[in-house]
Amino acid sequence: MSTAAQVLPHPAAPPAEDAKPSPAELERRASEARAHAAKLEADGAPAADIKKAKARARQHVEEAKAAKSAARADRERARNRPRSVGSRPAIDVSSEPDAVQAVIEVLESGRIPDVYLYGAGPAQVGRDATGPTFVPLDPNGLTLTFINQADVIKTRVTNDGDEIVTSVLLPPRIASVALAKTRWDLPVLKGISSVPLLLPDGTFQLRPGFHEKTGYFYEPRHVLRDVPADPTAEDLNEARALIVEKLLADFPWQTAADKASYVASLFFAPLRVLVDDPMPVFMLSATNPGSGKSLLVTILEALYGAGRSTWAADNSEMGKVITSVLTGTANPIVIFDNLPNGHTVRFPVLSELATARTWNARILGQSRMASVPNGRLWIVNGNGLSTGDDMARRVFWSVLDPAVRPDLRDADKFVLGDLEQWLPNHAADVLHAVLVLLAGWAARGMQRSAHSIPSFGRWPSVLGGILDFLGVPGWLESREEHMQDGDEDAIEWGAFLARWYKEFESGEVTSKTVLEAAQSLPDPSGYGNTPGPLSEVLPREGGKFLPSVKQLGHWLKAREGRHFGEYRLRRRYDKHAKVNLWWVEHNPAARPQD
Repeated sequence: MSTAAQVLPHPAAPPAEDAKPSPAELERRASEARAHAAKLEADGAPAADIKKAKARARQHVEEAKAAKSAARADRERARNRPRSVGSRPAIDVSSEPDAVQAVIEVLESGRIPDVYLYGAGPAQVGRDATGPTFVPLDPNGLTLTFINQADVIKTRVTNDGDEIVTSVLLPPRIASVALAKTRWDLPVLKGISSVPLLLPDGTFQLRPGFHEKTGYFYEPRHVLRDVPADPTAEDLNEARALIVEKLLADFPWQTAADKASYVASLFFAPLRVLVDDPMPVFMLSATNPGSGKSLLVTILEALYGAGRSTWAADNSEMGKVITSVLTGTANPIVIFDNLPNGHTVRFPVLSELATARTWNARILGQSRMASVPNGRLWIVNGNGLSTGDDMARRVFWSVLDPAVRPDLRDADKFVLGDLEQWLPNHAADVLHAVLVLLAGWAARGMQRSAHSIPSFGRWPSVLGGILDFLGVPGWLESREEHMQDGDEDAIEWGAFLARWYKEFESGEVTSKTVLEAAQSLPDPSGYGNTPGPLSEVLPREGGKFLPSVKQLGHWLKAREGRHFGEYRLRRRYDKHAKVNLWWVEHNPAARPQD
């Protein structure tokens, strides 16, 4: 008997170990088991069968509950950590608390590039009309950043247990709560530089972008030629000639010290890493309008970029201006241009700024405080400027004094012709010369001078060393003279104390006695160098009104122990009379304190 070959059916493949029923499938089975048990009971089936059916139904119900619980736990774990879609991090905003934590973790993990800590919170480097700048991340900015750099999703679970993922915008409340964090683990951004920065090892930071070791973001302002690491004597002579003998040759400097001070200002921006000490305010003043002050400012602006700010009406407003500049702009140079003729610069908040490494102030429009680096060069520009209160010792002066009317000078006879026309096409050459001179100074040991000014660290000696290396004389030589002649407060109080000493010698008197003497003495008198009547030299409120006894007492306390020329104000408290007793010391050899 012939037989045909039998084709045996393939055995059913066993279910894969991980092919577990879904929570929805288990819920369906539990429902069917409950219905089957109910039918048996209704039909009067044997009790044993009904018992078995109910037990099977309870088992299916427990399995369905366990599956749902496991699925929920899986979703929570997934939401609790950033997920990736391709190379982009993903934030699931289905649960707000988990989403807030996930946003913070993504920012601090570095997976969103170019986010730094500046001031009170996260910031990015952006660009405005003046160049690169700081852009603090607000909720809208964070939402836009996540659109470009991450995937924000929302997960919804259907009745069948399926997950539906939808792309959404980062909800404003989640963004706001995340940004309310006060302690961030982010790279600290100290500033943005438009030029290569000289490093302590004598090299320049040349790679654009953020450098974690320095804390500066470098975005070049000019396309520069290579700067030699060890410039030759010919390189150095050529660079020096361009700056000292050509660029600055035709400005009517009052003294060699005024020219040296301005040359020093040209080196500030590239030195911000090497010297991170507070920087005095630069005062550019002139005896006549049109002398070239604004052109000196334009040179710095062309090389490095500069922001121009409005001079405030009072101390409080000036504090807001400073905070706005430091938190919202990145230019290394800040200019208060064309102050009123004869203006006295005396804001206490500006005095505080000049000696501060960091600036602490409330962020405008917010309740939070910001602490931002003060790595800027602050320039005040005007005619016949003077200083008051404590500003005199916090200033580097550069004064122009033309021998003829400025408008009568022929720009065609200047070494470089009309600088305003020449500079835009040669700013990169001037900057290259500055860097060559710095490289030469660094390659030859970074020599420093012996100059020192309290509160300003290495700036006086480093800049003095560079000027010595260049052979530029006069650094800080006229500072003492400027402090006396340009300090309106010192002049006023020097005259007052001189007359006080003439009236009372070294006798102890109260502020009330001094005020009564000023009110009772006759007006006329005083010839030659003899101090005038006390009423004429007593400082006045607003320049017009005699102070009250209490106000005069406050003024005296604020100046206790300070030298005003040859005179010094001293105080002793009388415990029995419970009053302050004042007297004036006279020392012809005394000099104003630095």
